[in-house]
Amino acid sequence: MYLTREEEKILAGEYGYAYSKAMEILVAIGKIYKASKLIEISSAHISGVSYKNIGEEGLKFLSSLAIEGRVRVPTTLNPAGFDTHKWKEMGINKEFVEKQMEVINIFRRMGIRPTLTCTPYYKENLPSKGEHVAWAESSAVTLINSLIGAYTNRESGISALAAALIGKTPLYGLHTPEGRQPTYTIQVKAKLRKLSEYGVLGYLIAKEMGNKIPLIKGIDNANMDMLKYLSASLATYGGTPMFHAEGLTPGYDTYEEPRDKLTIDGEDLKRGFEELRDDLDNVDMVWIGCPHASLEELKYISEVLDGKRVKRRLVITTSRVLLDEAREMGLLDNIYNAGGEIYADTCIIVSPIGEALSGVLTSSTKAYYYLKGVHKLNVYVADLDECLNYALGGN
Repeated sequence: MYLTREEEKILAGEYGYAYSKAMEILVAIGKIYKASKLIEISSAHISGVSYKNIGEEGLKFLSSLAIEGRVRVPTTLNPAGFDTHKWKEMGINKEFVEKQMEVINIFRRMGIRPTLTCTPYYKENLPSKGEHVAWAESSAVTLINSLIGAYTNRESGISALAAALIGKTPLYGLHTPEGRQPTYTIQVKAKLRKLSEYGVLGYLIAKEMGNKIPLIKGIDNANMDMLKYLSASLATYGGTPMFHAEGLTPGYDTYEEPRDKLTIDGEDLKRGFEELRDDLDNVDMVWIGCPHASLEELKYISEVLDGKRVKRRLVITTSRVLLDEAREMGLLDNIYNAGGEIYADTCIIVSPIGEALSGVLTSSTKAYYYLKGVHKLNVYVADLDECLNYALGGN
C-alpha cells in the first residue's frame, strides 16, 4: 500500500506513539484488503465504549493512546454501560461506574464527543452523500452507506479510532464503486407497515445471503425508522454493510440488477416472526430502543401512554440529544407518568442490568440476537404496539 512521506513518518513514530500505533493498524488492514492507499475521511464513529465489553485491558490500551493522541476529524461514541445521569436509578454499582466514566473521559481527552448513541445520524453526526467516513456500529454503517450514500467500511472500534486519530482510512471495499455492487435482487411481496416487520425482513434476507449486498424491490414507501430496523437486522444476522432499495436509496439505479433473486412474501414474514419468538414464562422487561429510539418513536409512545399506567416494566433507550429534545417538546411526561423508564447513553446489551433479566419482549430483531448471545435470555420479538399493549397489562 502506497504511503506518502508524512504517513511514513507517522508510522515510524516521528509524531508519537498514539499516531504510530494508529497508522500501524491502518497499514495492517490496508495490506490485508489490498488497499492502494489511504484516503481522507470527514468523520468517525467508535464502538466498544462499554467497560463491560472492553474490560481492563481495553482501558489500558485507550489510556496509552490518550497520553498524546487527539482525533483529527469529528468523532462520536457508541452507548456506554449506563445512563450517565441515572446510574443509581439503574442499580449500577459504583466500581463499574468509576471504570466506565474513566473510559468516557479518556475518549473525551482525545477530542471525541461522548454522544453515547448508536444512532448519531439523527442529530450529532450526519455525513453527506459521497463523503468518506470511518464508522463502527454495524447498524449505523449499513444505514449511512445505504440511505445517506456515505462511504464507510464496517470498522471495528479500534480501526475506527485509528482512522479518527490519523484522519484517514484505507481505500478498499465500500469506499470504491465496485465494492458497493449488489449481488442479489430481493423482491418483497409482503405489505410492510410496521417497524418490526422491517427487522424481520432484514433477518430473512441475511439468513439467505449472509454479507452480500442486496438490491431490494418493493419497499419504496419505507421511512428512516423502518430502514433503521432493516439496517440493524441485516448487519446483525449477515454482516451486510449496505443495501440498495429501488426508488429509495441514492445510486440504486447505477448498477445492473443482479440475476440471483429471492422473493419474500407474507408467509415468509410470518415464519420469520415465529423463529424470533421464544417461549416466555416470565417477562422481566419490555424494551424499546435498539437501535436507539428516534424522536418519532418517542412521540408515538408518548401518545399511546397518555393517561395510562404500565403494569409491566417498560424501558426505552435513546440518545441524550433526542431525550433533551423530547423533554422540550413535552413528550416525556406521559411516559414517566405511566411508569415507563427512559434512559440515554446506554443499551441493555452492553449494560450490567441485562445480566439480571430472564425474559424480554422487544420490537427489535437486533436485540433478540444480542440478548440471547450476550445475556442468554429468552426473547420475544413483537411490533411496537404489541410491546406497549403488553406493558399496559394486555396479553
